[in-house]
Amino acid sequence: MKKLSRHELMQYGTAIISFLIVMTFTLLIFFWFVQQSVDKSVQNVLQKNTLQQKDHLELVLEKEYEFLENPAAYFGTTSDLFSNDNLQLLAELASSSSYHRLMLFSTDGIGRSSDGKKTDASSRNYFQKTLEGRRVISSPLSSSVDNETLVVLTVPVYDKDQNIIGVFGGSIDVTELTTMLFEDLYSGSGYSFITDSDGNIISIESTHNEIRENFFTSSSDWVFQTSEDGTTLQEDFKQGHANCRKITADLSHARYISYQPLKYNGWMLCYIIPAVDARQPFAFINNFEIILFAFFICNVLLLIFALWKINQKNQTLLLRQAHTDALTGLLNKVYAEHTISEWLREKDFEDLQALMMIDMDYFKQINDTYGHATGDQVLKIFAGFLKEQFRTTDIIGRVGGDEFMILMKNVRLDYSIHLHLQKLYTNLQNINIPELNGQKLSCSIGCAVAPTDAESFSQLYRLADHALYTAKHNGRGRFVIYHDIKNQQETVLS
Repeated sequence: MKKLSRHELMQYGTAIISFLIVMTFTLLIFFWFVQQSVDKSVQNVLQKNTLQQKDHLELVLEKEYEFLENPAAYFGTTSDLFSNDNLQLLAELASSSSYHRLMLFSTDGIGRSSDGKKTDASSRNYFQKTLEGRRVISSPLSSSVDNETLVVLTVPVYDKDQNIIGVFGGSIDVTELTTMLFEDLYSGSGYSFITDSDGNIISIESTHNEIRENFFTSSSDWVFQTSEDGTTLQEDFKQGHANCRKITADLSHARYISYQPLKYNGWMLCYIIPAVDARQPFAFINNFEIILFAFFICNVLLLIFALWKINQKNQTLLLRQAHTDALTGLLNKVYAEHTISEWLREKDFEDLQALMMIDMDYFKQINDTYGHATGDQVLKIFAGFLKEQFRTTDIIGRVGGDEFMILMKNVRLDYSIHLHLQKLYTNLQNINIPELNGQKLSCSIGCAVAPTDAESFSQLYRLADHALYTAKHNGRGRFVIYHDIKNQQETVLS
């Protein structure tokens, strides 16, 4: 073997060093782009989660308004708003609801509350707006009795001629509504709050005292990812725009703030979470960068690493193919049932877990009329629709030709399941498939709830299937929750 000269060694050394320098800069640029992509993905996920929580909060408030409107309709039928019967009903409603106080006013603003006190709301802005025939939620009010910050929800009281004869409302601690948001995301490491368009705090958990009365003032010393983010954030709040921004004042404590506009009073729902927690689902990318850079130093190990990565990629692809339904991209029957069964077996639940069986109505008719190609397209569209309607943490699978199975995890309240399914069916009517010539999609849903109805997968599956059979037997196009069958309270979707 020919011995290399010193000059040749220097040439090889220079070439290797140049190669290493070029490759180092190439890798650093690549890593930078990867991190930018991860950062964008994290913000997209946070925006989606915040949007889902915003929708949930608005559904809860919608339910509160419906609670107020039912007795308001009754009060409007009575000859005396402040009769003993009405005042007694007022007290009974307050004792069985989440409201601190319920209040009934005549059109002059003078009224009575559920605790028997006289009250005057004539100068209150929320009272004047309600007299215009609107649902109203007030700005925060300080309660001298409860030493809490409350908001008042009010609805008009109409007589039989649809004339406004009074106002009915109640005070509620909005913090109690917001604290349950985001609890099932990122192990509860973030926190939420509500502001108005000027940044004034409407609601925030008391444990998070970095933000005081005004969010813009409290965040004035924050450093955002780009210099214009702070100004743009305030513009977003004033114009009601949703967004997600990164706070990088301290690199070791970087955070994200995601915000969505509520449909009430120009309020904004905000969520702040440490970057390390928000990026945890993408942590494997950082590990990959470290491993790739280390193996780059040694060409042999780099080759081994590349071969290992190829093998890992193939294994991941094979595993994904084994777990995924080829047509829809959802979990297949075997893996969906396995995943749900494991979740129900290993989790110590505090919240409700809703197992849903979904059948598309008249799918055979679609296949026979329009052909199997159109049928496959309908299944793909319906599968994509289901993914949009549920959280990324929920388990969604296709378990048959036109049959789907979903586990809706960690639902805090039973009626939230009803609300979610009602919204699902409403949104389903918005799907337009040109190949079906105007025919709308329809589905039947059977649902069983753990631990209310049963605890194991096999038991829940049997009960949900029974509920599905009941929904189909009673005309399709509806959902049935198992425990409603026992109470003879079938919910029909219209």
